[in-house]
Amino acid sequence: MKPASHSVLGGRTLGGSSHATRFPSRLDDDQESLGVLRLGCGFALGFVVIYLVWLIASRGFYTAGIGYVWLALGELTVFLACMWWGPILRIWRIWTLCFGVLLVVTFSLFGAAENDSALPFVSSLLCSLATAAYVAWGWRWQLAMNAASLTSFVAVPWLTDNVSHNRASQFLGLLIALAFAQSGAYFLDRYRQRIRRQLVALEEAARFREAQMATMVHDVRSPLAALHGYGSLLESDDMPLGERSEVLARLSSTLWSIDLVISNLLDLYQAQVHNLLASPTELDPNPLMANVVENCAKQAERRSIALKCELAKLPRCRQDPRHLERIVRNLLGFSMGRVDSGTVQIKCGENYGRIAIEVIDDGPPLSESELSALLSPEPNGATSRAVGLGLYIARVMTESAGGWLEVRRVGPERIALVVELPTEAPAAAPEPAA
Repeated sequence: MKPASHSVLGGRTLGGSSHATRFPSRLDDDQESLGVLRLGCGFALGFVVIYLVWLIASRGFYTAGIGYVWLALGELTVFLACMWWGPILRIWRIWTLCFGVLLVVTFSLFGAAENDSALPFVSSLLCSLATAAYVAWGWRWQLAMNAASLTSFVAVPWLTDNVSHNRASQFLGLLIALAFAQSGAYFLDRYRQRIRRQLVALEEAARFREAQMATMVHDVRSPLAALHGYGSLLESDDMPLGERSEVLARLSSTLWSIDLVISNLLDLYQAQVHNLLASPTELDPNPLMANVVENCAKQAERRSIALKCELAKLPRCRQDPRHLERIVRNLLGFSMGRVDSGTVQIKCGENYGRIAIEVIDDGPPLSESELSALLSPEPNGATSRAVGLGLYIARVMTESAGGWLEVRRVGPERIALVVELPTEAPAAAPEPAA
């Protein structure tokens, strides 16, 4: 029998309200990149138009190579126009890469026509640096852009016989710049992924707290309303003694439930903020188990539930006594909450040097989905009440003590909650250095 594979504080997608805060996603990164590309392309169009007007004014309309500037202007216009077209938006990374390569080649050819050997270097450099700095498209696409820029820088001047005397220094400078561009794109991509994971965790925590607060408000408000009603009944002077004793029993039962709910709420806060750290001490668990079971037996008697106990002698252990008490109380509280007038059975003993606790009830049958969700803090199915949160807290405390909590089906209706704890608590994690 293997421990349940759950992390201490989650390990699954938490359900919650549809009104939870929405955090940025990868789609938001795409939209931001598209906005930057549109804005940058708009500026580039303006500069090319100004450059074209200057060329025409200073050199004439038919200056050699001016057609390449017209070609670049057309490429920019087509690129910008298509950045609002649905089919292109689905492949915007491929579209951007192709456009970048085409623009670099165009200005390299323009440099050859003008006998300007610096233009291939500048165009290859600027396009790659711009995408690395502003476009959130990932390091792989940036690597493709850098490779295309480097290939264009090498091939176009060689094909057009427009080789600069400073070719070696330009090539070395371009390699260094592209290396910085690639490392920057890689760093930004990893940073975005880390931020996105943190935001997803915050979103799950927000959903969890919203859902649990809604559930807990109901779980606390209902017993408080019952207490108010019992108090009003006890104020009546003509109430028979037998009915008064019954009301007092129900009042005590309600107070017991409220105490459990509030204790679990406090532990839930500790679990989220401080990871619910245990404080193990050397103890004899037998008196503690007896006291907890006796306390729960009174609650079972008030609710007309038969609580059967089989408490074998347990070995001495090093555990947090408060956590051990809360684990057992939450297990019994959940099982007693599932039955109206049935039977709850608790067994404990030693199992291969470990403390084994098993709680069985004959409550209503649960579906497979409800059974698998019992140890989750999700407010669905059988976990929609405070006892569901109690099971989650019991699981967190059990795992923090180095043990595990498992739910089993016993027959068609009965379920068993099984806990195993080591006699030695796990070593505490070292405190992070200041």
